[in-house]
Amino acid sequence: MNNIVQQVDVWQHSLAAAGSWLMGISVFLLCARVMLIVDRHITMFAEEWNFEQSRRVKLRASNVVYRLTEPLIDELALSRLVKFFNIERVAVSIGQGGIEHPWKANEYVALSLMESLLLLLGVSFFSSGILTPGTSVLSGMFLSGAYLRTSLTSLHRNAAHRVDAIQRRLPFGIDLIALIMKAGAGFRDALQTVVTETGNHPFAEEFQRVLNDVNRGQTLHQALGDLDARLRADSVREVVFAIQKSEELGTPLADIFANVADQMRQKKSQWAESAAGKAQVQIQFPGLIIMLA
Repeated sequence: MNNIVQQVDVWQHSLAAAGSWLMGISVFLLCARVMLIVDRHITMFAEEWNFEQSRRVKLRASNVVYRLTEPLIDELALSRLVKFFNIERVAVSIGQGGIEHPWKANEYVALSLMESLLLLLGVSFFSSGILTPGTSVLSGMFLSGAYLRTSLTSLHRNAAHRVDAIQRRLPFGIDLIALIMKAGAGFRDALQTVVTETGNHPFAEEFQRVLNDVNRGQTLHQALGDLDARLRADSVREVVFAIQKSEELGTPLADIFANVADQMRQKKSQWAESAAGKAQVQIQFPGLIIMLA
């Protein structure tokens, strides 16, 4: 009987020790897991902080008004006044325009507002000795409003012109990529050759950015998806879709590019015919004026 009791005590001590070990291991694993999660979030926060600081350094170096009034622009970018503008359209135009400096849409609008406000104050101050106070303020308001409108309108216009230039050059670039790939080169080498030959054209700038994204570790699928999201052009979307499908299905890229280039040339000729028809209609009224004269 005593032996049985001793064995039970030994088993109880063994189970208690095993339970203590298991509890300690569980607590250690839980703490290690928590530390890994915290470390990952701290690393992500540090990377985001470093990126944000480097972005702001570039903005300060690029614009004097931003450098002098950065806190005011930050507050203005978060205010309700910015919401009166089409922020989504401004963001699209910033991406399409290939603006070198990393502006956010609300920051760009806030900067334009700050510049127009400084213009209002400057015109009102310097014209107060010549004009009446009311007239000088009205002149400043008119000029600042015109400046604000011109700033945003020029952004959208330049973005549209740049996308149009890329779409015009796209068939020739795709055709050249197809020829280089048929000669035995890979896609990246062919794209790099076309970018080098194109020079300072917006087409070269955008596809050089694709190559840079791929060299930084992104997949070609992701880099082309970012290109499509930036430009939001039908021709570019067709090329991106064709490349992504060829990767999924294993179709040779050279054949895909040749077919896409043929389709783009046909669309370009159709667009030229449509533009010529519209121009003929628009020139009828000036022609009638000249004929009457």
